[in-house]
Amino acid sequence: MSYNSLTCLASSLVTRLGWHTLDLGRPPVDKWDQWVQEEERRRTFWAVYQLDCYQALMADRPTTVDISRLFIAAPAADCAWDDVTVPRLEKWAAKHQPHPPPADAALSYSFLALCNLAAIMARTSAFTWDVRVALTGAHHPSDIRFLAPPHVTPLVARRDPAVTLFDYPEFARLHASLKEWMRALVPAESMRDAQPTKFTSFGSPASRRFAMRVRYFCLRCYYTPILLLLHLANRPSFFAPASNTALSSSVSEPSPEPSPSPSPSPARSEAPEDAAIRAMLGSSFSGLLNDGLLAHDVVQHSWDICLRETDDLVAHLDRNSDIPIDRCDASISFCLFVPITVLVRQIRSCRERAVSAQTTEAEASELRQEMTRRVAALRRLWSMLKDLGFIWGVARMEALLRSMQVDEIANATDLFS
Repeated sequence: MSYNSLTCLASSLVTRLGWHTLDLGRPPVDKWDQWVQEEERRRTFWAVYQLDCYQALMADRPTTVDISRLFIAAPAADCAWDDVTVPRLEKWAAKHQPHPPPADAALSYSFLALCNLAAIMARTSAFTWDVRVALTGAHHPSDIRFLAPPHVTPLVARRDPAVTLFDYPEFARLHASLKEWMRALVPAESMRDAQPTKFTSFGSPASRRFAMRVRYFCLRCYYTPILLLLHLANRPSFFAPASNTALSSSVSEPSPEPSPSPSPSPARSEAPEDAAIRAMLGSSFSGLLNDGLLAHDVVQHSWDICLRETDDLVAHLDRNSDIPIDRCDASISFCLFVPITVLVRQIRSCRERAVSAQTTEAEASELRQEMTRRVAALRRLWSMLKDLGFIWGVARMEALLRSMQVDEIANATDLFS
């Protein structure tokens, strides 16, 4: 049974148990043991919800859990949940307030932060679906009374044909929500010497501090691929999948309003090796996600954002290079995989422009410098992903990148530079 099927099964199970309405019309409990029992169910439900939203984005399917039908409170503060001491009943209510002071909030709600990220993923998946429904013009059986017409996100100013997601206000809102979510995280590197008293009650003070630091290190990594996937969908081929030509990301100006390219290039390569890569990706990801990971026609403004966020991820990894690789979870491999595909495409684009007859010597020199910088970042992420392969068994993802000739591209670019 696939991981996606297991996630759907778990989502169905928690809703059949009624945990999605755990707090519907129920007063808060005032006994510690009752609170523990309810919080176990609450946190289990939210963990399943996170997996459901992640799988929905990867598989391009609706979420199994309907967020409009949820009547369940947010998970409690981590400092309360991780407290293994059994306090006296008369002191428990004062010790575990539902909302800790603002000074503690950032470090006390890492699990809630992950729930918020899952909700943004669900919105992203719904947004791309709404846009495609609006663009296809497919007939909806609205004459059947029990079928409501699908919700369609309105455009700011309708284009015909549309070529950018910047026309949609929800696209900007999703970008802003992700940036706001990331800025609210406590930087993992700032916890090296932080006071551990409010982190967790497990282990020594040093281990408590380190456990919380790893948690926030991973949270920051989760942000990058979600933002990249959002912007990798911003491409002309998203609006016209059947078209073989699109705007070239290397020639349009870095603004939300893309200008037509004087020499259109294919939105995706039809070379046999790239077709094989798409077939391998198809066994793990949806067709929409596959096209975004291999497309060469991403709108320049979005492509610049992808490059900048990839650089920020590398800087984040460098600032926390003392965290052992075996402390990272399996999801980090996907957080590395997506930006690696961005770097591979950027290096290829720089090499093609550097040898172009229209490129001046000064421009070629700048391109070679950029290639050197991109190859260094590529080697950094590629090395970390291979190390994760030994721990989490992500051999299939490693094989995908080998089929993209990551090592060959890096070595050839070194010689070219």
